[in-house]
Amino acid sequence: MLLLQHLVVVLVIFGGCLGVAQTFDAASVKTFDLREERRGMAVLVGGPGSKDPGRLHYPGATMEMLLLKAYDVTSFQLQGPDWIRDGLVRFSIDATLPPDTTPAQFRAMLRNLLAERFHLATHTAQKEVPGYELTAGKKLKLTASSGPAAPANDGEPAQLKLGANGFFVPPDRQGMFFQFAGMGTGRLTGHQVTMREFAATLQSQLKHPVKDATGLAGTYDFVLMYATEGLDMGGGRNPVGPPARDSGPPPDLTAAVQEQLGLKLESKKITSEIVVIDRIEKTPTGN
Repeated sequence: MLLLQHLVVVLVIFGGCLGVAQTFDAASVKTFDLREERRGMAVLVGGPGSKDPGRLHYPGATMEMLLLKAYDVTSFQLQGPDWIRDGLVRFSIDATLPPDTTPAQFRAMLRNLLAERFHLATHTAQKEVPGYELTAGKKLKLTASSGPAAPANDGEPAQLKLGANGFFVPPDRQGMFFQFAGMGTGRLTGHQVTMREFAATLQSQLKHPVKDATGLAGTYDFVLMYATEGLDMGGGRNPVGPPARDSGPPPDLTAAVQEQLGLKLESKKITSEIVVIDRIEKTPTGN
Protein backbone atom coordinates (compact mmCIF):
# COMPACT_ATOMS: atom_id res chain seq x y z
CA MET A 1 0.00 0.00 0.00
CA LEU A 2 2.83 2.38 0.90
CA LEU A 3 4.58 1.59 -2.38
CA LEU A 4 1.37 2.32 -4.30
CA GLN A 5 0.96 5.69 -2.56
CA HIS A 6 4.57 6.58 -3.40
CA LEU A 7 3.96 5.66 -7.04
CA VAL A 8 0.87 7.87 -7.16
CA VAL A 9 2.85 10.85 -5.78
CA VAL A 10 5.60 10.34 -8.38
CA LEU A 11 3.04 10.16 -11.19
CA VAL A 12 1.30 13.33 -9.99
CA ILE A 13 4.59 15.26 -9.88
CA PHE A 14 5.70 13.91 -13.25
CA GLY A 15 2.32 14.60 -14.77
CA GLY A 16 2.48 18.19 -13.49
CA CYS A 17 5.78 18.66 -15.30
CA LEU A 18 4.27 17.30 -18.50
CA GLY A 19 1.33 19.65 -18.10
CA VAL A 20 3.44 22.82 -18.29
CA ALA A 21 2.49 24.73 -21.43
CA GLN A 22 5.23 24.65 -24.04
CA THR A 23 3.71 27.27 -26.32
CA PHE A 24 3.17 31.02 -26.10
CA ASP A 25 -0.32 32.24 -25.23
CA ALA A 26 -0.28 34.17 -28.51
CA ALA A 27 2.47 34.86 -31.04
CA SER A 28 3.00 36.84 -34.24
CA VAL A 29 5.91 36.07 -36.58
CA LYS A 30 6.62 38.32 -39.56
CA THR A 31 9.42 39.02 -41.99
CA PHE A 32 11.17 42.33 -41.34
CA ASP A 33 12.26 44.53 -44.26
CA LEU A 34 15.11 46.81 -43.18
CA ARG A 35 14.52 49.10 -46.16
CA GLU A 36 10.88 49.66 -45.25
CA GLU A 37 11.14 49.68 -41.46
CA ARG A 38 14.10 52.10 -41.39
CA ARG A 39 14.96 51.08 -37.84
CA GLY A 40 18.21 50.20 -36.16
CA MET A 41 19.62 46.92 -34.97
CA ALA A 42 17.43 44.47 -33.11
CA VAL A 43 17.05 44.83 -29.37
CA LEU A 44 15.37 41.72 -27.98
CA VAL A 45 13.29 42.63 -24.92
CA GLY A 46 10.82 40.97 -22.60
CA GLY A 47 10.41 37.47 -21.22
CA PRO A 48 11.73 35.80 -18.02
CA GLY A 49 14.04 37.96 -15.91
CA SER A 50 13.00 41.21 -17.59
CA LYS A 51 10.72 44.03 -16.45
CA ASP A 52 8.01 42.69 -18.79
CA PRO A 53 8.08 38.91 -18.20
CA GLY A 54 4.66 38.34 -19.79
CA ARG A 55 5.43 39.90 -23.15
CA LEU A 56 8.06 39.37 -25.83
CA HIS A 57 9.12 41.98 -28.39
CA TYR A 58 11.85 40.91 -30.83
CA PRO A 59 11.92 43.40 -33.76
CA GLY A 60 14.26 42.78 -36.68
CA ALA A 61 16.07 39.74 -35.29
CA THR A 62 18.24 37.53 -37.47
CA MET A 63 17.47 33.82 -37.34
CA GLU A 64 20.78 33.29 -35.56
CA MET A 65 19.66 35.64 -32.76
CA LEU A 66 16.44 33.65 -32.34
CA LEU A 67 18.21 30.29 -32.36
CA LEU A 68 20.81 31.42 -29.83
CA LYS A 69 17.98 32.48 -27.52
CA ALA A 70 16.02 29.28 -28.09
CA TYR A 71 18.93 26.92 -27.41
CA ASP A 72 20.94 29.06 -24.96
CA VAL A 73 24.17 28.61 -26.95
CA THR A 74 26.77 30.87 -28.54
CA SER A 75 27.38 31.25 -32.27
CA PHE A 76 30.15 28.63 -32.57
CA GLN A 77 27.71 26.03 -31.20
CA LEU A 78 25.28 26.56 -34.07
CA GLN A 79 25.73 24.79 -37.40
CA GLY A 80 23.32 25.61 -40.22
CA PRO A 81 22.81 27.42 -43.53
CA ASP A 82 24.59 30.72 -44.12
CA TRP A 83 21.39 32.75 -44.40
CA ILE A 84 20.59 32.43 -40.68
CA ARG A 85 23.42 34.94 -40.04
CA ASP A 86 22.52 37.25 -42.92
CA GLY A 87 21.82 40.75 -41.58
CA LEU A 88 19.39 41.39 -44.44
CA VAL A 89 17.20 38.40 -43.52
CA ARG A 90 15.33 39.42 -40.40
CA PHE A 91 12.12 38.65 -38.56
CA SER A 92 9.92 40.23 -35.90
CA ILE A 93 8.31 38.22 -33.12
CA ASP A 94 5.73 39.52 -30.68
CA ALA A 95 4.30 37.10 -28.14
CA THR A 96 2.57 36.84 -24.78
CA LEU A 97 3.31 34.25 -22.10
CA PRO A 98 2.50 33.62 -18.42
CA PRO A 99 4.56 36.06 -16.26
CA ASP A 100 5.82 33.17 -14.09
CA THR A 101 7.34 31.30 -17.05
CA THR A 102 10.82 29.98 -16.24
CA PRO A 103 13.80 30.53 -18.60
CA ALA A 104 13.79 26.81 -19.51
CA GLN A 105 10.07 26.88 -20.30
CA PHE A 106 10.55 30.05 -22.34
CA ARG A 107 13.29 28.45 -24.44
CA ALA A 108 11.02 25.45 -25.11
CA MET A 109 8.24 27.83 -26.20
CA LEU A 110 10.58 29.62 -28.60
CA ARG A 111 11.91 26.35 -30.04
CA ASN A 112 8.36 25.11 -30.61
CA LEU A 113 7.40 28.40 -32.26
CA LEU A 114 10.36 28.15 -34.65
CA ALA A 115 9.45 24.53 -35.41
CA GLU A 116 5.85 25.52 -36.14
CA ARG A 117 6.50 28.63 -38.24
CA PHE A 118 9.84 27.74 -39.89
CA HIS A 119 9.62 23.91 -39.78
CA LEU A 120 12.84 23.86 -37.75
CA ALA A 121 14.39 20.45 -37.05
CA THR A 122 17.69 19.97 -35.21
CA HIS A 123 19.90 17.47 -33.47
CA THR A 124 22.86 17.87 -31.10
CA ALA A 125 26.36 16.49 -31.59
CA GLN A 126 29.73 16.54 -29.85
CA LYS A 127 32.43 18.24 -31.88
CA GLU A 128 36.06 19.15 -31.22
CA VAL A 129 36.54 22.79 -32.14
CA PRO A 130 39.31 25.39 -31.77
CA GLY A 131 39.03 27.22 -28.47
CA TYR A 132 40.87 28.51 -25.44
CA GLU A 133 41.74 27.45 -21.92
CA LEU A 134 41.72 30.18 -19.26
CA THR A 135 44.50 29.61 -16.73
CA ALA A 136 45.99 31.55 -13.82
CA GLY A 137 49.42 33.12 -14.23
CA LYS A 138 52.04 33.43 -11.50
CA LYS A 139 51.12 37.04 -10.65
CA LEU A 140 47.37 37.56 -10.44
CA LYS A 141 46.12 41.12 -10.75
CA LEU A 142 42.52 40.36 -9.77
CA THR A 143 40.89 41.80 -6.65
CA ALA A 144 38.89 39.39 -4.53
CA SER A 145 35.37 40.75 -4.00
CA SER A 146 34.52 42.01 -0.53
CA GLY A 147 31.45 43.33 1.23
CA PRO A 148 27.85 42.10 1.00
CA ALA A 149 26.53 40.44 -2.14
CA ALA A 150 25.19 42.88 -4.72
CA PRO A 151 21.81 42.30 -6.39
CA ALA A 152 21.80 39.84 -9.26
CA ASN A 153 21.69 41.09 -12.86
CA ASP A 154 18.05 40.97 -14.02
CA GLY A 155 18.98 41.49 -17.66
CA GLU A 156 17.42 44.94 -17.90
CA PRO A 157 19.46 48.01 -18.94
CA ALA A 158 20.62 49.98 -15.91
CA GLN A 159 20.06 53.68 -15.30
CA LEU A 160 23.55 55.06 -15.85
CA LYS A 161 25.38 58.21 -14.78
CA LEU A 162 28.81 59.53 -15.71
CA GLY A 163 31.60 59.27 -13.17
CA ALA A 164 34.39 61.72 -12.47
CA ASN A 165 36.66 59.94 -14.97
CA GLY A 166 34.15 60.41 -17.79
CA PHE A 167 33.12 56.75 -17.91
CA PHE A 168 29.68 55.53 -16.92
CA VAL A 169 29.50 54.23 -13.35
CA PRO A 170 28.78 50.48 -13.48
CA PRO A 171 25.44 49.50 -11.88
CA ASP A 172 25.63 48.11 -8.34
CA ARG A 173 24.83 44.53 -9.28
CA GLN A 174 26.65 41.28 -9.87
CA GLY A 175 28.14 40.56 -13.26
CA MET A 176 29.96 42.38 -16.02
CA PHE A 177 29.30 45.83 -17.45
CA PHE A 178 30.65 46.74 -20.89
CA GLN A 179 31.04 50.15 -22.50
CA PHE A 180 33.00 51.40 -25.46
CA ALA A 181 35.94 53.68 -24.68
CA GLY A 182 36.08 55.65 -27.90
CA MET A 183 36.38 53.98 -31.28
CA GLY A 184 37.43 50.32 -31.27
CA THR A 185 38.22 50.06 -27.55
CA GLY A 186 36.14 48.22 -24.95
CA ARG A 187 36.05 48.68 -21.19
CA LEU A 188 34.74 45.66 -19.25
CA THR A 189 34.07 46.07 -15.54
CA GLY A 190 33.52 42.93 -13.47
CA HIS A 191 31.82 43.01 -10.07
CA GLN A 192 31.55 39.88 -7.92
CA VAL A 193 32.28 37.71 -10.96
CA THR A 194 33.34 34.05 -10.87
CA MET A 195 36.00 32.82 -13.25
CA ARG A 196 33.40 30.56 -14.87
CA GLU A 197 31.25 33.62 -15.61
CA PHE A 198 34.26 35.51 -16.94
CA ALA A 199 35.14 32.58 -19.22
CA ALA A 200 31.57 32.59 -20.55
CA THR A 201 31.85 36.30 -21.41
CA LEU A 202 35.18 35.73 -23.17
CA GLN A 203 33.58 32.84 -25.04
CA SER A 204 30.73 34.97 -26.35
CA GLN A 205 33.08 37.72 -27.56
CA LEU A 206 35.76 35.45 -29.04
CA LYS A 207 33.12 33.21 -30.70
CA HIS A 208 35.10 30.16 -29.59
CA PRO A 209 34.75 27.94 -26.50
CA VAL A 210 36.65 29.07 -23.40
CA LYS A 211 37.22 26.55 -20.61
CA ASP A 212 37.85 27.82 -17.09
CA ALA A 213 40.99 26.04 -15.85
CA THR A 214 42.13 28.72 -13.39
CA GLY A 215 41.24 26.73 -10.28
CA LEU A 216 40.19 30.03 -8.69
CA ALA A 217 37.16 29.92 -6.41
CA GLY A 218 35.20 32.89 -5.10
CA THR A 219 34.32 36.11 -6.92
CA TYR A 220 36.48 38.94 -8.22
CA ASP A 221 36.36 42.61 -9.24
CA PHE A 222 38.36 43.95 -12.21
CA VAL A 223 38.52 46.42 -15.10
CA LEU A 224 39.73 45.32 -18.53
CA MET A 225 40.52 47.58 -21.52
CA TYR A 226 41.06 45.98 -24.94
CA ALA A 227 40.59 46.28 -28.72
CA THR A 228 37.17 45.13 -29.93
CA GLU A 229 38.01 44.58 -33.60
CA GLY A 230 36.98 41.09 -34.68
CA LEU A 231 35.02 40.40 -31.49
CA ASP A 232 31.30 39.72 -31.14
CA MET A 233 29.92 42.61 -29.09
CA GLY A 234 26.29 41.46 -29.29
CA GLY A 235 23.31 42.92 -31.09
CA GLY A 236 22.28 45.45 -28.46
CA ARG A 237 23.37 49.02 -27.84
CA ASN A 238 26.40 49.55 -25.60
CA PRO A 239 27.10 52.87 -23.86
CA VAL A 240 30.05 54.89 -25.12
CA GLY A 241 32.52 56.53 -22.73
CA PRO A 242 35.47 58.83 -23.47
CA PRO A 243 38.37 57.68 -25.67
CA ALA A 244 41.14 55.82 -23.90
CA ARG A 245 43.79 58.26 -22.67
CA ASP A 246 46.74 56.06 -23.59
CA SER A 247 48.46 57.20 -26.76
CA GLY A 248 49.11 53.70 -28.10
CA PRO A 249 46.56 51.28 -29.54
CA PRO A 250 44.78 49.01 -27.04
CA PRO A 251 45.96 45.38 -26.73
CA ASP A 252 43.85 42.59 -28.18
CA LEU A 253 41.69 40.66 -25.75
CA THR A 254 44.15 37.80 -25.24
CA ALA A 255 47.03 40.15 -24.43
CA ALA A 256 44.85 42.37 -22.22
CA VAL A 257 43.73 39.40 -20.10
CA GLN A 258 47.35 38.49 -19.42
CA GLU A 259 48.77 42.00 -18.96
CA GLN A 260 45.95 43.50 -16.90
CA LEU A 261 44.54 40.50 -14.97
CA GLY A 262 47.46 38.06 -14.74
CA LEU A 263 45.45 35.34 -16.51
CA LYS A 264 46.28 33.45 -19.71
CA LEU A 265 44.20 32.44 -22.71
CA GLU A 266 45.90 29.45 -24.30
CA SER A 267 44.74 27.99 -27.62
CA LYS A 268 43.30 24.48 -27.19
CA LYS A 269 41.03 22.04 -28.95
CA ILE A 270 37.82 21.94 -26.90
CA THR A 271 35.06 19.34 -27.18
CA SER A 272 31.75 21.17 -27.30
CA GLU A 273 28.10 20.24 -27.84
CA ILE A 274 26.72 21.90 -30.95
CA VAL A 275 23.22 22.29 -32.37
CA VAL A 276 23.00 21.07 -35.97
CA ILE A 277 20.13 22.40 -38.06
CA ASP A 278 18.69 19.60 -40.20
CA ARG A 279 15.89 21.67 -41.69
CA ILE A 280 14.71 25.28 -41.57
CA GLU A 281 12.68 27.38 -44.00
CA LYS A 282 13.41 30.99 -44.82
CA THR A 283 9.80 32.18 -44.98
CA PRO A 284 7.56 31.73 -41.92
CA THR A 285 4.10 30.27 -42.24
CA GLY A 286 1.17 32.63 -41.68
CA ASN A 287 0.01 33.71 -38.25
